[in-house]
Amino acid sequence: MSARSDSQGDPTDGCGHEAVREELGRVLASPGFAASPQLRAFLSYVVEHRLQGIGARIKGYTIAVEALGRDPSFDPTADPIVRVEAARLRRLLDDYYVSDGAANPIRIDLPKGGYVPRFAHRGTVQTAPASPSSQDATRERGDRTRWARRRLAYGLGAVLSVFAITLYFFASQPDPQPTSPLLSTDIDESGVTDPAIAGFKGHLPVIHVATISQDAATHLPPGYSGAALRDKLTGALSRFDEIETGRTPEEADYRLEGQIAADGKRLLLNFRLVYQANNEVVWSSLFETSVADESPDLVQERVARNAATAIAQPYGVVFNHVASQAPLQARSEEGGQTENAQGLACVLRTFSAQRRFSPDTNARSRACLASLAAHAQAPAAVHALLPLAYIDNVRSGADPARRAEDLQTALKLAERAVALSPKSARAYQALESVLIYLGRNEEALDAGRRALSLNPDDPDILAAHGSALVMSGEAEGGLELLVRAARLSPDHPDWYATMTVFAALAARKSDLAEAEAKTLARSTRPTSYLARLLVAHERGDRPAARALLGDLRAANPIFLSDPQAALHSAVPSPLLRTRLLEAVSQADGISR
Repeated sequence: MSARSDSQGDPTDGCGHEAVREELGRVLASPGFAASPQLRAFLSYVVEHRLQGIGARIKGYTIAVEALGRDPSFDPTADPIVRVEAARLRRLLDDYYVSDGAANPIRIDLPKGGYVPRFAHRGTVQTAPASPSSQDATRERGDRTRWARRRLAYGLGAVLSVFAITLYFFASQPDPQPTSPLLSTDIDESGVTDPAIAGFKGHLPVIHVATISQDAATHLPPGYSGAALRDKLTGALSRFDEIETGRTPEEADYRLEGQIAADGKRLLLNFRLVYQANNEVVWSSLFETSVADESPDLVQERVARNAATAIAQPYGVVFNHVASQAPLQARSEEGGQTENAQGLACVLRTFSAQRRFSPDTNARSRACLASLAAHAQAPAAVHALLPLAYIDNVRSGADPARRAEDLQTALKLAERAVALSPKSARAYQALESVLIYLGRNEEALDAGRRALSLNPDDPDILAAHGSALVMSGEAEGGLELLVRAARLSPDHPDWYATMTVFAALAARKSDLAEAEAKTLARSTRPTSYLARLLVAHERGDRPAARALLGDLRAANPIFLSDPQAALHSAVPSPLLRTRLLEAVSQADGISR
């Protein structure tokens, strides 16, 4: 639908004002939107303006200033906040209408190319395929509903509006246009197989943390300074194995800059990440936190860690942006890839393969990493990601015949990664993931605790340790880490949700298991089918369980010929295997 004037037609698209507002309330009350006040404010603003017949006022500038709290001097050409949030809003709406809102009578959409929403009775709208699960990457505290209402009340006259949260951040990518480069959520092989990645300086993205300026109009409380915050940011970023810091500004791919100010008992921090090749702002965020009850060191550490997690995590800002640059195909003088570009392409391909598993993409990822790991100059992250690629193949259960061989190969590679880089959190994550599948649970959990001590903010490390706890029989502790990891990672792999289903069922939290199972509707991993089948079995839905078993066997015939071998390959927990085998047997109508 184009952004037409509402005077030319019904602003409710024939759905009725009351019905649309009721649907808006349902959407805003859903878990995904409840965890994202920024998107709640955005959606509420555009829907209400459309319903009031003033859709023509819905522009990038008015959204930024009136809904998102930007200063009236906001320049939409320099700050991509509205495009970024619109892209996230579209994905979250897609996710909602294939899960919690699947049976709702009305659908709210935000068509690409504009910000004017449209409304449709469900029988008249063509639903686009849902994007991968995009839980908002936040750690929010306080009353979210009160926050959203207050944000809407600020209005155009606000001089400065801040996020009323302590630990808020977002990690997303620009709004895709028809001619835009591929986003990482769309990349499978194209964009990272052959072309070199343009403009990047090393095997891994390099970030330079610039001087954090102080607002000259304010006085900071004792203990707060731009220099201290800069040191905290550099330290937090350096914990992520796939990011490089410590280079000169000229050697960096990205520049992280910011400003620190104080307003009474509030600390205000504004950050933005700039891609230096063209000075594109690829991420910006504004933080507010109280300075009354905590030490300056703790406050600045917390803010730095949240910003670093949004930027540097495997499925966050930087790697989404790297993916958007991949199809530019800058070539070396010899007409092939530079070694640096090959390294970065390998890492990017691996993250893509982890997010959306298939045996082919996994095999290509392993081959790429193995080739790079043979070079003396390969970064530590490559050595750590290689055994994880093997484990991802084992975890899928796609090739049980190779399980033992893959595990032994992965163990040698993980041990080598730890030996080469004993301070690499990713290397210890790999070691934990291998050991848990070998049944060496205590050793695995020790390695996982070491990984967490080295980087407690990496979602993959949190999810891997949570999974190991679940497989070791500690469902409650594992579930807590898995839920936290999903909240931190906007585009996490589907194995997060699969393990969350298993943990939630073991912890007798069926509602959470049901909700997570819905997010796996588009996943083709065998373990994803098993998680959904187990949920159907637990609620006594025999027809759904039988249908899922049919889909599982169609995609993976071994679950027909030898389900016990297939389960042994994919699931290291004997207790969970027993429950799954029971579910498979009952769905099949046979007893074993």
